[in-house]
Amino acid sequence: MIHTHYKSVRRKRSALTLAALAAVCVGCLHVYRATVHRPSRYPMMPLVEQERDLETDFDVLARTPNLARATLGGEKMYWGARDHKTIALTFDDGPHPKMVGRILAILGRNHVRATFFVVGQSALAHPDLVRAEVAAGHQVSNHTFHHARMNMVLPSLAEPEIAACDAAISRITHRRADAYFRPPGGEVNPNLMDVCRRLGKTVVMYSDDPQDFKNLGEDVLLQRLLANAKPGGIILLHDNVKQTIHILPTLIASLKARGYTFVTISQLDAARKPSTAPVRTAFVERAS
Repeated sequence: MIHTHYKSVRRKRSALTLAALAAVCVGCLHVYRATVHRPSRYPMMPLVEQERDLETDFDVLARTPNLARATLGGEKMYWGARDHKTIALTFDDGPHPKMVGRILAILGRNHVRATFFVVGQSALAHPDLVRAEVAAGHQVSNHTFHHARMNMVLPSLAEPEIAACDAAISRITHRRADAYFRPPGGEVNPNLMDVCRRLGKTVVMYSDDPQDFKNLGEDVLLQRLLANAKPGGIILLHDNVKQTIHILPTLIASLKARGYTFVTISQLDAARKPSTAPVRTAFVERAS
C-alpha cells in the first residue's frame, strides 16, 4: 500500500515538473518572439498596439507570395568575374535617414551605382529613401525584415524573415524583389541555405570586409579598402557609419584611377563565369 502511494506521488511530481517545464518553454518563446526576433519601431507603444503593428509589418508580409522566385537558388556569391575590372559597393543595414541622402549625393556626383541591402522594417519606416535609391539607379536587395542573425533564428522563422523583407521592398517600389539576399553578419547555416534554395535566392557574401562599423579611423578604413580591392570584388560597407561617408569620394576616385568600373550586384553576377571560385579575403588583423 505504501509502495503504491509513493508511486502515485512520484507520478504527480513528474507531471508537475513536465507542466512547469512546458510553461517555461512557452514563456521563453513568447519573450523571444516579442523582443529578439520581433523588435518594434515603437518601443513606448502599449504591447497590444505593438503586436497589431507587427502583425501588419511582419506576419502579413511574410505570408505574401514571394515574387522573386527563380529557377536556381541557394548559391553563395563572394566574387564577380575575376578577369573583369569591375567592383561592387554594397551598403548594409539601412536605410538610415541621416546618412542615406549623403551617400546618394556622393554616388550621384561620381556616376556610381551601388547595391543597398535593406532591413524590411527600416525600409517601411523610410519608404521615400528606398524609392530614392531605386530612382537613382541603385539596386535594393534583401537583408531580412528585422536584421535577424540567422544562426539564432528558429528554422521555422528563417523563411518568413526573408519573405517579409521581399514583400516590403515590393510594396514600396512596386517592383518585384530581386533574387539576392545577404544574411546579417554573414551568418549562414544549412537550414538557411535550404530556405534560400526554395526561395530562389543567391546568398551574397563579400570579398572585402573592412569592418567600417568599428570606427577605426578614416585612414585605416581607406587603407584596408584599397589594399583588398580586386577585380570582381564585393565591398561590404554600412550606410550609418560617418567615416565611411567621409572616405567614400576618395575611395571612388582612387579605384576609378586604377581602372575599376562600379557595378551593382546583379550586374556583377551577370558577368560571372561558371569557374568563379568563392574565395573570401576579408581583412584579418595580424599580431605584431
